[in-house]
Amino acid sequence: MVEPYERVNYDYASADQLRAALVAAVDRTHQVIEQRRGERRRQLGDQPGLSWQGKYRRDFDSDFNRQQKALMALEEDLRDVLRVLDRTTQQAHDANLRHR
Repeated sequence: MVEPYERVNYDYASADQLRAALVAAVDRTHQVIEQRRGERRRQLGDQPGLSWQGKYRRDFDSDFNRQQKALMALEEDLRDVLRVLDRTTQQAHDANLRHR
């Protein structure tokens, strides 16, 4: 990393607000994933074939699994953005400490 020649102009307040929003989005996404998983289990059971069977069940399971994977990918993407934000904030803090 190239050392800056002067203090870094970093908006810590905006970073904190963004961090709070990202944490809330991660938490809510995780809640939705778990809520959907629990609701599916309550309505259909843990093992396919014990209640509803056939093509429509297979289609439902396929769609449900696809949607769950998409939600889990979203959660991971949000966590990645959060990690980048935390790293960037720390880098700005460290750079400003070096250039007091």
